[in-house]
Amino acid sequence: MENVYTKRQMEILKITIDYISRNGIKSFSLRNIAEAIGIKQPTLYDHFDSKEAILRGIFNLYKFDVLSYNNDLASLNIPKLTKIKMYFLKMSEFIQYKPDYMNLVWFELYQHRDIFENDLTFLLDSMKKIIANGKDDVDINGEIDYEWIIVQIYGILHYFLKSKLLSEDFDVLKNADEYWNTLESLLKSAK
Repeated sequence: MENVYTKRQMEILKITIDYISRNGIKSFSLRNIAEAIGIKQPTLYDHFDSKEAILRGIFNLYKFDVLSYNNDLASLNIPKLTKIKMYFLKMSEFIQYKPDYMNLVWFELYQHRDIFENDLTFLLDSMKKIIANGKDDVDINGEIDYEWIIVQIYGILHYFLKSKLLSEDFDVLKNADEYWNTLESLLKSAK
């Protein structure tokens, strides 16, 4: 997937991300975004034909970032456990450095699942691809279902995100290392 947005559209999307991150999605309107950009609302239609198109653009930017990383990761010929760790730590970095953005794409946009019904499974599907394309890993207990691994990872990541949003002092990366050690022990256990 390549970036299909013009420079001006990218500026509008970034301003919208910032606006929604500060004010919440309920305050999102084309009028408010045009005002934040410093243009008249009809001019906004020169770049996006609807509110839905802007929301889809925000989601597509996130999807592009994640899928690019996941495709690179899936192509590596390394053990599955190493790929899972790399993915987990990368998503933790996103949360540490872009918590408002992650909240927007994971929770705020989820409220509009009618717009994104075909897109919401991409994270799970790309995570399955990462695991499936790894070298057979003797370190992972073969009785553990990959769906369980994915659910555990996203449960932890959601906890990290909520903790970061509640306290800027919450160090996601420090916690990610500690949680990974526990998760790794669980993945290796009961052989």
